[in-house]
Amino acid sequence: MFEKAKYLLSLCFKNESVGMSSRSKAARRGSSSGQVSCEWIQSADRSYEHAVVPVFCRSPIGQIGRQHLFQRMASRGCSRQVIGFTLVELLVVIAIIGVLVALLLPAVQAARESARRMHCANNLRNIGLALLNYHSSHKSFPPAITLLPRDELPVGTQNNATGNGTALRPNWAILLLPFLEQQSLYDSFVLKDPSGNSLYIKDDLNRVPRSTELEIMMCPSDDGHQTHYGLTPVGFDWARGNYAINSMQGFAPRYKTDWEEPSWRGISGVNTGLRIAQIVDGTSNTLLLGEIRVGLSESDPRGTWALGWCGSSVLCRHATNLTGGPNTCQTGVDDIFGAGKIQADVGIARLEAECMTVFASASSSAQTATRSRHVGGINATMADGSTRFISDYIEAPLIVGTQNPDYNRSLREEGGVWQYLNISGDENSLGTIE
Repeated sequence: MFEKAKYLLSLCFKNESVGMSSRSKAARRGSSSGQVSCEWIQSADRSYEHAVVPVFCRSPIGQIGRQHLFQRMASRGCSRQVIGFTLVELLVVIAIIGVLVALLLPAVQAARESARRMHCANNLRNIGLALLNYHSSHKSFPPAITLLPRDELPVGTQNNATGNGTALRPNWAILLLPFLEQQSLYDSFVLKDPSGNSLYIKDDLNRVPRSTELEIMMCPSDDGHQTHYGLTPVGFDWARGNYAINSMQGFAPRYKTDWEEPSWRGISGVNTGLRIAQIVDGTSNTLLLGEIRVGLSESDPRGTWALGWCGSSVLCRHATNLTGGPNTCQTGVDDIFGAGKIQADVGIARLEAECMTVFASASSSAQTATRSRHVGGINATMADGSTRFISDYIEAPLIVGTQNPDYNRSLREEGGVWQYLNISGDENSLGTIE
């Protein structure tokens, strides 16, 4: 270290020979010639732990401090040596930071998802309370789907709850708007033209209200809300939503006969809704609302709050017809209008990866599964207004289709907890939800 110090002085004082052994000689020469001689000791400055630096200097005119000596050294082209990190040390620090980020990032993401799931549950809780308020005012729950009475249908109009959407009138979500502090939005829907003729939700006069994005209808865990649904002839610019009302385990085109079957009935049907007194299984044991995923393309009608279709805002056959339980990955369980175009637009590979495959030959919306982006299950609201998280692993055996003549017996004898929760009048509410 002394050799380094000698080298440093040799740069600053070219003709001086400075060392511990010649210290007195250098001092005498300094006193006779006016040159500066320096005494070296180990630095007490810990930031230069291994350096030997000048601490003070003696000269004929007095003591010169360390700062003055450094200024003299700088004027002669010298600089104080600074010790930094080596490349290996820098790489080690970067590696440690990377490991810490890798450990902390999943925890941060899990905390964010927990907050989103809670937000979603709060949405469902508020919608459930609004439905109970609707029941208090109208003495029944709102109909899931409304159609014109057959005797009021315009000539040539198809009055089909699963058809091409041309005859659909306000669904349960639109009817609920006044109870969600959205009275002005409800009033903006136009159901009669100036001549008194019936209009439908698909008509252009209703394009603005049906395109309104309602935060209370959207689960923050899901994505794709910015892509509105639109397809001829049902119209375009339908805003997305993630909550659907429990309708039936029957086939919507046969809504009259299927709804009258207690073993198939949920809470709300076509042009009708139950009274609480009719929920014989008990309100805490019967599903009122469940989560659904929004469509993966503009042509996918799943998850559309103002559209009264199965899979859009209504749950139909979501526990039967080989559907299984929540977030099922059974192939082709969703009977959705425009299934062929959905496959072409999205691609079969992505539909399979998202567990949202469609029945390719389906020509109408008649069935869909409950789904969410939450890990392990879905949020749901019961008929008493309580909100619960239902596990993907709830008991949910695969039940044969509604066309099977043995369907009623299968539901009664082979159903699981998931089936019993979705049927309001089967007098079967055994088991636990979680």
